[in-house]
Amino acid sequence: QFNLKRLTLEQIETQLANILVAEQVEADAGAIRAIARAGNGSLRDALSLLDQAIAYGHGAVRSDEVTAMLGTVDRARVATLLDAIVDAEAPALLAEVESLAQFAPDFAIVLDELAELLHRVQVAQFVPAARGEDAEDAARFVKRIAQDEVQLLYQLALSGRRDLGLATSPRAAFEMAVLRMLAFRPLPRTAIAGADAPKSAAPATRRAPASAAAGAVATPVPPRGATPRAESQDAATANRREPSVDAVPVAAAPLQPPPLDTEHWLAAIERAALRGPVRELALNSVPLGLEGGRLRLGLKASHEHFRSDALTRQLADVLAPLYGPLRIQFESVAPGAESAADRARQQRSARQVEAEAAIAADPVVQTLVNRFDARVVPNSTRPRNPENER
Repeated sequence: QFNLKRLTLEQIETQLANILVAEQVEADAGAIRAIARAGNGSLRDALSLLDQAIAYGHGAVRSDEVTAMLGTVDRARVATLLDAIVDAEAPALLAEVESLAQFAPDFAIVLDELAELLHRVQVAQFVPAARGEDAEDAARFVKRIAQDEVQLLYQLALSGRRDLGLATSPRAAFEMAVLRMLAFRPLPRTAIAGADAPKSAAPATRRAPASAAAGAVATPVPPRGATPRAESQDAATANRREPSVDAVPVAAAPLQPPPLDTEHWLAAIERAALRGPVRELALNSVPLGLEGGRLRLGLKASHEHFRSDALTRQLADVLAPLYGPLRIQFESVAPGAESAADRARQQRSARQVEAEAAIAADPVVQTLVNRFDARVVPNSTRPRNPENER
């Protein structure tokens, strides 16, 4: 048995360059690097690809011809894709995908290149002195993407790579993968209009309510100390919009927020229909208190990576209809503190135990076990999903 080690990219690249010089074959550095990378640690595979590239290029090894032969794309195009994702520019992103499709690339390789670029960005963020390949491309994104967001985009690139074989077409799967990065990536600060808008709009809404939605959020009830003339004006306005106010029962939520304990915090997360990274941040937070619009949440040391300014702003905006305008403050808590995720796991475990007990007590199951020596396959019982029963 031979335990062969994978060669590094630099080792394969150096060997290919030496062979090309000895054989007096014209080649450029970009083509050599592309072949070495496609060899994936195997010099034998890289040499086979080199032979194909020489034949494909009629005795020369050039970058554009090697790219066409391998079905890869120029790395500058991969950086352009990431630019559109970071800037949340869906039209530019789809236009770049359309441009890529004209070259009939292997979209699996494009996702691999995108994941590799994100890997180099993350390494540069944690170890700025590290100098890997294409360090200039990685440096463009070091300050533009938060560290936790790089991890999220990297995972989405990997999951999109796995989905390629399940989709109706590779291009459709690739488009969904990059659009998923837009859908789950936290919005930039300028795109989140919920933090300051309600505060500035609230005084004007109290003076002259213009719509049912504005009145429901900012002034759920008329002021008690209003003058008779103001009361008549408010009553006339309320009569015109009475159906809309009645149709929004959450209007009084900021005045009487739900209790802030783990059980109610988990219910608030489900009611707000959070998703993606902001949901993970909320689930792994421990509710500590709500005082004067300041929501105190605890994070264990193992969950600190969920915290970011963009996710914090999103969480405050989504919870505002339940708790009113919020300023969220995170604090460190002990590892044993119960978060909403811990409570959800306990609930799932309790439902699982109840389901297994119900199966064991079922008369039909007991008859099969007693008469035919049957047995319930371990870990095959699943509790009913309460959401599906509503």
